[in-house]
Amino acid sequence: MTCHLGCPPTHHDRYRLPFSSYFVSFFNDAIPTRRQASETSNMSGFGEAAAAISLTVQLFSLSVDGLRAISRARHSTECILNFSIKLDLEIARLVLWGRNSGLTSGRLDPTLEPIRLLLASILGTLSSSIQNADELKGKYGIRLAEESKLHTPATNPPTYRTLETLDILAAPMISRELERQRELSQKIKSQTTMFQKTKWAVFDGVKAVRFVDDIKSYVDSLNQLLTESQKSTLDSETAAMRIAILGTNWAQPIKMLSTLEKATLGRYESIALPARLSRLRLELEMEEATPSLPGPEAIPEGALPLGYDQMQALNADMSLANFDNKTVLIEWRTLKPSEAAGETGRARMRQAVRLAGMFRELRSLPTDYLVLECFGYVDQRDHIPARLGIVFNIPPMPRVVTSPPTKPFNSLYEYLSLKDFEDFRPSLGARFDLARKIASGFLQFHQLGWLHKCIRSHNIAFFPESERLSIQSPHILGFAFSRPSETGISDRELPSNDLKLYQHPAYQGREGTGYKLVYDFYSIGLLLFEIGKWKPLDYYFRRLQTQGKSMSTKLFGSRLIELESDELEFRTGTHYKTAVLTCLRGDFEMEGEEPGEKQLKLAYFDKVVKSLDLCRA
Repeated sequence: MTCHLGCPPTHHDRYRLPFSSYFVSFFNDAIPTRRQASETSNMSGFGEAAAAISLTVQLFSLSVDGLRAISRARHSTECILNFSIKLDLEIARLVLWGRNSGLTSGRLDPTLEPIRLLLASILGTLSSSIQNADELKGKYGIRLAEESKLHTPATNPPTYRTLETLDILAAPMISRELERQRELSQKIKSQTTMFQKTKWAVFDGVKAVRFVDDIKSYVDSLNQLLTESQKSTLDSETAAMRIAILGTNWAQPIKMLSTLEKATLGRYESIALPARLSRLRLELEMEEATPSLPGPEAIPEGALPLGYDQMQALNADMSLANFDNKTVLIEWRTLKPSEAAGETGRARMRQAVRLAGMFRELRSLPTDYLVLECFGYVDQRDHIPARLGIVFNIPPMPRVVTSPPTKPFNSLYEYLSLKDFEDFRPSLGARFDLARKIASGFLQFHQLGWLHKCIRSHNIAFFPESERLSIQSPHILGFAFSRPSETGISDRELPSNDLKLYQHPAYQGREGTGYKLVYDFYSIGLLLFEIGKWKPLDYYFRRLQTQGKSMSTKLFGSRLIELESDELEFRTGTHYKTAVLTCLRGDFEMEGEEPGEKQLKLAYFDKVVKSLDLCRA
């Protein structure tokens, strides 16, 4: 049973708490009246400062402190990392819930006042379970460290510093909220001192995971009680947390990504799959042996048996073919003669095998990544020119498979430029939706450290399900020139002037220049500009040339900003303009030295993806 991180568990009966019976009965037994709570506070030594804090806030603070203490429990390194990752994710979710409910600020959001007592009952149960040492020991296999018998060197706990490198609770938003929560803790010291001083040990890893499952159920239940607006904000903040976690610069990234994958597999696939793909990307980059994949179908055993007579070229980079009574799309990577033979040729083929394997892994989340289902790869190193291809399945649609196959899709560029589609102008709302999908789709690959390198409207494809044109279901093409890393996976493309329009000026004509994440962002900005104005870039380039203005592909982006930004804002609004100009200018307002890729991804999410989410027609 799986769930995306942060989503309400309405379809997970295993984790849903029976509100109608359990909490009503618990409320009568465990939640004190306001007078009782006040008396309890005074008796416990809270003092005037603590008395000013509501019971709900106190229970929230106690829960976070207790969980953080337990997440640092001692055990063998492998066990503690697995347990700590699982529990730290739930702590992070609880903290984000506290942020959206107002509790990390010390006061419940007014919209949640009608259910204050219900929230207190859930938090009361949670904090009570953490403080019950007998239950922790008997039910969950967690006991006080002095009771444990972890004496062997193999079970020495990893240092707190080691655990911090997982970057879950160190994610920017989480760490800020934890700091605010610590300030609350200082006001109720008598209750939190126990958590700060108590050391725990995990002596039964299986039982300990049950503890995490129960904590998850509480957090799921709390998330269900947020307003729709608060849930939307929570989803956005959870996405930012995932970007921060996956963007961590670990000293041993493959090992840590593997640990993260194991800890989240079957629990949070929105983290497990990117962790797995990031690991595979690194293994491909490092030219290691075939990655150790659990399933025999993850990487095809051999090249698909597609011959030349079965293919129809669409252009130098793509072909159509009939395979297994289906129409498939092949994206080619052309090899230099020196690359096609000998050990270099075999290395290039291994890279194609791994690349096909990575695309096959995406099948579990095809919507997020906007890619076609991958069938495998084709080896045509004996072709002139030599080439390797990745084979994608065309989505099922009402059509007849013909030989040779007919082109089954239209590109965004064709919609924008061909006379056949001049009467097709989607509504502004539909274009906003398309822009959001594309901006988020590319970010999914960027989370993996995977740069596309050839972002343009020619590589956004639509496979119509009927004769009616639509932009509802975009797919990203052009992976023949994508690169999980700068070296090895693909050569530098030699584009025409029309294609150079999409390239960052710093990358044009400089063979020795490494490709950077901001170059993809720049191309995304131009793509968003085309969607907003519903005109192709070459239209504006030709128009500037005919106006007698000094123009080159390197100057094009800056001139476009200068001459078209006001009109873009008039047509699409301030938020859309902000997203476009942020990409084109690289204006992510990052302080200090040149930001790392994780900071850039977070800034892109905040200033581009979230700005597009605010666009309304």
